[in-house]
Amino acid sequence: MYCISQYNNPTPINILDSSEAGHPPLHLHHVCTILLVGMKPSILIGRFFLAAALSGAAWPVFAKSPTLPMAPKKWTIMVYLNGKSNLEENHFHRLNSLESAGSDAGMNIVAEYSRMRGQDEDFTGDSDWTGSRRYYITLDSDPNALKSPVLEQTDMVDSGDWRRVANFIKWAKKNFPAERYLLLYRFHGMGWIDPEKPKGKAMNFDDETGNFTATAEISQILKEAGGVDLYLQDVCMMQSLEVLYEIKDYAKIAIGAETLSYGFNYYLLASAISASPAISNTELAKSVLSTYRGDYGRSGFNYQLSAVNTSALGDMAVQVRRWTAAVMRVNDRAAALEAKKNVTRFTNTQYADLKLFAGIFLKNLHADLPGAQELAAETRSLLSVLDNRLVLDNITVGEKMSGLGGVSVYVPDGNNDLWAISQHAALNFGKDSGWTDFARYLKDIN
Repeated sequence: MYCISQYNNPTPINILDSSEAGHPPLHLHHVCTILLVGMKPSILIGRFFLAAALSGAAWPVFAKSPTLPMAPKKWTIMVYLNGKSNLEENHFHRLNSLESAGSDAGMNIVAEYSRMRGQDEDFTGDSDWTGSRRYYITLDSDPNALKSPVLEQTDMVDSGDWRRVANFIKWAKKNFPAERYLLLYRFHGMGWIDPEKPKGKAMNFDDETGNFTATAEISQILKEAGGVDLYLQDVCMMQSLEVLYEIKDYAKIAIGAETLSYGFNYYLLASAISASPAISNTELAKSVLSTYRGDYGRSGFNYQLSAVNTSALGDMAVQVRRWTAAVMRVNDRAAALEAKKNVTRFTNTQYADLKLFAGIFLKNLHADLPGAQELAAETRSLLSVLDNRLVLDNITVGEKMSGLGGVSVYVPDGNNDLWAISQHAALNFGKDSGWTDFARYLKDIN
């Protein structure tokens, strides 16, 4: 018997309950076809599954979906993977590695993974589906397919829209309540500077829609979603004071890289929580850094990764304002020039390591200038707040990363400085710390 049903509802609809058919609930936006052959249903979504059914191909076997909302657990890990870029295959393997751990009695792992076709390095594996799926990650050892239950599927989403990220977090919290929440992003990033032109590579860039998440929107995500305990940015060049300051009221610890991010070990992250659900936030953060070193320590890469105590960012901004005011007052332009020239910069050369910048300045400060002794004391206070209160842990490997302190900051380099300064002035860190005024001062020192 063939039964055809059509739906055209902008709200996702549950068309089949897993308890009736042995499959997870599916949520569709557009026309859906259900083919019943005797008493054994096959679920057909779009052209791919229709073709698969007609050719006799088997429907993928998923684990049984959980009943929602679930009872509260110790942890919920929320993973947002925007695969609508050349990271699509990379995201698949990251998500697949989480199935090697799987959710358990004390920990939920949920994920949103989006895909498209036609981008650079287009990935055609795992049935080459497109759109967005929300998964409850369960234990599975198949490295070539995702077997976790799909709880929602949407044909077309704007994965770069901050509202989509916030919606995912709220959905996860509603359906998978927990004592603590960990948010893990993985997508492209270019730090706090948003792209000047369309199609520039920004944070959470969606190659299909052309949208991205702006720096000022990061705080909107977490404000709307209610905040998290740990915020893991598996994104290049996002561990800057400018970015971190946006989330200071909504996350307790933030992990990320001043440099390129080569990818966290998702399996070991989940395994650490599974083995010890009572692990402290700080211990877990240090575990992430330790496994990162273990994964890449012999790779020949130059890399850095740090964990930041966001509760110290307010005091850090106060000390930054005191220090930058003292630097401009003493006006040792020669020392400032040495710091500009010799500080370690990153792939975007407008980003520089704060600890090295302040240290080089202090080393070259002319002690005979009026106010120099007070300025030296302010510099040491800045470095003390950075080392002892803000940065919980920091790892560096490679000669090029030597001496990095764990957070970057904007230091003009002559590359489109006026535009960068105008963007910086709109950020909360620029307003509260006085660094935008300091950047204007540095711009003219050459």
